[in-house]
Amino acid sequence: MRIRPALSAIVLFSTTYAASAQAAPLFLASDSDLVKGRKIMEAVDDYVASPDAMISETTMLIVKGDRDNPIVKRFKTFWREYPDGVTKTLSEMVYPSRLKILRYSYSDRSDEIWLKLSSGSPKRISGSEKQGYVQNSHFTYEDMESEDRDEYEYRYLGEVSISVEGRDTPCYRIESRKIRGEESRYSKSQIYVRKEDLFVVRRDMWDENGNPHKTQRVLQTAPIRGRETYTIAVKVGVGLVDDPTTPSTDEGRNQYTIMEMSGIRVDDAARMDETLFRKESL
Repeated sequence: MRIRPALSAIVLFSTTYAASAQAAPLFLASDSDLVKGRKIMEAVDDYVASPDAMISETTMLIVKGDRDNPIVKRFKTFWREYPDGVTKTLSEMVYPSRLKILRYSYSDRSDEIWLKLSSGSPKRISGSEKQGYVQNSHFTYEDMESEDRDEYEYRYLGEVSISVEGRDTPCYRIESRKIRGEESRYSKSQIYVRKEDLFVVRRDMWDENGNPHKTQRVLQTAPIRGRETYTIAVKVGVGLVDDPTTPSTDEGRNQYTIMEMSGIRVDDAARMDETLFRKESL
């Protein structure tokens, strides 16, 4: 099963949606930690409620050492899910330069991603290139990919409370390790799933050497009305750990990216020309 990324909410980072209320316990006390972890992540997929289409505007704020002089980029994003389970996303930069990024996400194989600069032909991003950073930000192409559950091992690490939107929030903590498929730049991740609605609110990543590397957080959610009301992560941040030996104090002080959506339209309100998603239209 291939699903949309849990935290990557904007630009080509498909939206995070709130889950419906839980009807039954997610796992048995007698389950192993690996079984518990898998059941929780499968429940995240099963409870998800998502629109059929979405259009939004996105501002990307990139800090590379000097917080008083951030790099600002703006995008317009078009996203649609089709009946066969394929999702297509076009993200077009409108400031300060022009470029397009097109992604096709499939249920049974790796995502296809193309980059088209203002001049030149479209270039496909594949293999190890997906570990590269998107437009000088702290997000990688790998971060934007949908996630195949069968390529990962999930281990339940217990329950913790973390701050989410300024509120102390009980969460399941899950360790994720990739065990097959394309190579990852991360040796492991820890995923925080909000208990009340199975909303993934944080992901900590370790690099290939086992050092703390970066953290993604949902900074703000908002209800967006379509055929039903969706809770969408409209503001997401990722920060590098400046000093891996002291991650609790040095996380993202001077190396981080924040992305924020506005002008969101979903379902029937998100009318778009289907030719936007053709590779030939890049």
